[in-house]
Amino acid sequence: MHLRRSSAASAAAPSGAAPAAVLGRRRAAAPSTDTARRFAERARARRRLALRPLLAVLAVLVVVAGLAYVLLWSPLLVVREVGVVGLERLERPAVAELVEPAVGTPLARVDTAALEEAVEQVPLVETATVARVWPSGLEVRVVERVPVAAVADPAGGYSVVDRTGLTVLHEAEVPTDVPLVAVDLVSARPGTVEAVTRVLDGLPPDLREQVATAGGTSPDDVVLDLRSGARVVWGGAEETPVKADVLLALLQRPAAVYDVSSPAAPVTRGG
Repeated sequence: MHLRRSSAASAAAPSGAAPAAVLGRRRAAAPSTDTARRFAERARARRRLALRPLLAVLAVLVVVAGLAYVLLWSPLLVVREVGVVGLERLERPAVAELVEPAVGTPLARVDTAALEEAVEQVPLVETATVARVWPSGLEVRVVERVPVAAVADPAGGYSVVDRTGLTVLHEAEVPTDVPLVAVDLVSARPGTVEAVTRVLDGLPPDLREQVATAGGTSPDDVVLDLRSGARVVWGGAEETPVKADVLLALLQRPAAVYDVSSPAAPVTRGG
């Protein structure tokens, strides 16, 4: 009897069919495989996300390196032109030749401070500013010293000085565009020359042009001789702007002497 049931059970099972236990194990294994695949994909995604900042940094570094090459070493942005502005007495070559050694240098590498210092060594230059003009130029902006007087040079000729007393030019003949300082350095009190130059520096340009000579015996006794032949008793260098305004008003009527040493009570003499 047992033999026949076994045979019948065997006969009932299809040929080649897997036992139920094996099918159960396969069904249980399928979810595990899918889970592992999902974990692997997530891991790859995390790696890609982790690499993104690094790739971005590398891209930025490449761009920066490229820009640095173009700015600092490439012949594309080298100095080709030099412009000079602000000149009145100076000739352009006197300034340009001090900056032209920078021609051919990448613009970003030009030491503008050193160029400014070189230009400011020119006696007539008070300040100089060197600016980059992209893509290939330099502009030198000059502020010249203002000559206010001429002083006889013991070695010959005349030294033209600015308001600080610094010699900015040397002329062989008496300059016609600035007053001549006539101070007896032996008898004049100390500080007289400085007071004279302070007065001349404080004069409006149109009034300074009318002054032929300026002198004095002390800092409080400055005297101006005009090209017209009249004399101006100025006094000290204090209140120079006020005295200049008073003098300009007084010059509207002829006189031999204009005394503005007390600008609130000016006096004229002669005519």
